[in-house]
Amino acid sequence: MTSYWTKPAVLALLLTVSLLSLVSQASAASSGQKCKKAGVTATSKSGTKTTYLLCAKVGKKLLWVNTKPPTTTTTTTTSVPPVSGKSCANVGAQKEIASGSMSVSLLCSKVGTKKRWVEVSSMTTTTTTTTTTTTTTTTTTVPNTTPPTPVAKSAQAALTLLPVSGTWPTLLLFPPFTGGSTAGNITYNITSAGTANCRMVDKSPVVSPTFAGTCTVTVTLDGDNNYLPATSNEVTATWAKASQGSLRITATSGTVGSPLSLTTSGGLSTGAMSYTTTSGTAGCTVSGSTLSAASAGTCVLTATKDGNVNYLPVSSVGTTITFA
Repeated sequence: MTSYWTKPAVLALLLTVSLLSLVSQASAASSGQKCKKAGVTATSKSGTKTTYLLCAKVGKKLLWVNTKPPTTTTTTTTSVPPVSGKSCANVGAQKEIASGSMSVSLLCSKVGTKKRWVEVSSMTTTTTTTTTTTTTTTTTTVPNTTPPTPVAKSAQAALTLLPVSGTWPTLLLFPPFTGGSTAGNITYNITSAGTANCRMVDKSPVVSPTFAGTCTVTVTLDGDNNYLPATSNEVTATWAKASQGSLRITATSGTVGSPLSLTTSGGLSTGAMSYTTTSGTAGCTVSGSTLSAASAGTCVLTATKDGNVNYLPVSSVGTTITFA
């Protein structure tokens, strides 16, 4: 004989009563009031304001508490095979049945005189799509327009120039200087023309005098990217006066009573000429450039030509002049 409580109509009635109980619980919900089943949600409206509630365990009581509005989700629901209402063995036993994204919690309960699985909650797996925005930041480097601090150039190794000397009007060549640190241009400089009134020949190390005498010279070596220009010590170029060469008296005979005009050859300067008698038997006397004899005989005469700015004085050898 079939029990009254196992008839399909009765089972459907029981499920309907359970659902109505949950609906009644939610409709009467208000924050702080008691509720019957944890996890159940409800809403409460006051005018245009909607309050979202959740049945939660507070201490030892189940109370309605405020919760956040549900988020919009994309939900895929899969039907779960009908299990609720089937026989079970132990009252109070629980299990979950999942199919796809749907899961149902079942409780073994006594329905009438039968033990049946009763659905107590269901869960839908939700898929939440999160959009991540990637921001690309472009950094533009502004060039540094501040000019770099210049590095000071170094001094070259000291230049040393040696003096030169010779006889006027010889051109003098300076020997190579020592020192310096670059391969720059070399320039010889007249620092003082001096008594020689000298000049450099075509920027070469050759110096030319105008007169016998002295002048002073330096040499400069150009710098480069790393070194400053360098200038040597000041040195002297010296020219001694030149020799005039030989001087010779050309008048060698005369007549007593007639002054003899004296003549010479040789000598290079424009200096004055002078004559001196050194010995003889004719009693010779000199007046300027004439020679007179007191008697017949001979006299020995020397001629001297003065020097000048470039030449030394020169004297002839003694010359014998005969008077008749």
